[in-house]
Amino acid sequence: MTPSTRLAVLAGLLFSVGWILVLVPGDGGDSTGAAEMVWRVGGIMVYASVPLALAVAVGSLVAGCFHRRRLSGERPSH
Repeated sequence: MTPSTRLAVLAGLLFSVGWILVLVPGDGGDSTGAAEMVWRVGGIMVYASVPLALAVAVGSLVAGCFHRRRLSGERPSH
């Protein structure tokens, strides 16, 4: 598994698990604040997944450009 694939899977997991944590607590009348903490952690996970997914997408595009150049025989400009 390539590093970009691992990061893409991690971004997907963060997004999915984050949304589950956001939706699960609901309003059960929890006076300890634990439900709010679970909700906040889930929100942070969802927000963290977006830049990670964008970084994977941009990194894959850049790597693809360099790979195509190398296959076509072009030498990198210095």
